Amino acid sequence: MIPLIVLGLAVLLVIAALGARPTLASFVWMHVLITVPYVVRTVLATLVRFDITLEEVALSLGANDFRVKIHVTLPLIRPGIIAGGFFAFMTSFDNVPISIFLGSARMSTLPVKIYSQIEAYGLDPVFAAISSVIIVLTLVIMLLLDRYVGLDYLRSDS
Repeated sequence: MIPLIVLGLAVLLVIAALGARPTLASFVWMHVLITVPYVVRTVLATLVRFDITLEEVALSLGANDFRVKIHVTLPLIRPGIIAGGFFAFMTSFDNVPISIFLGSARMSTLPVKIYSQIEAYGLDPVFAAISSVIIVLTLVIMLLLDRYVGLDYLRSDS
């Protein structure tokens, strides 16, 4: 529950204390670090409803451990993985403080560019257009996820 600006500053100070400079690897690592809890929570939520006997049946029918994980377990937890990936992407995309602290002129995200342009030039209709495109893309992704994963998966036992 640490504010992201404090986390971004702390990471920058640790990198500076080590005598290093922020790189693409540290940039990606921090975004992964802050998004992992979203993926873990959604996958764990699907694993709670997972029936272990399905794996046992596949093993008893002669499938090896790898085939069971690929053909039984993974398809059953796919909705949690997809939802976690979506949450992780949206969290990482919206994370301006860490992107500002660990970014550079060559390594900057779209939200940081928008923020810096608004700071420099004020509100511009271009930013409204970019925001509209982002909202429409998010809506399309959510509708596609609902169509192909949907909430019917959750209602199948009821």
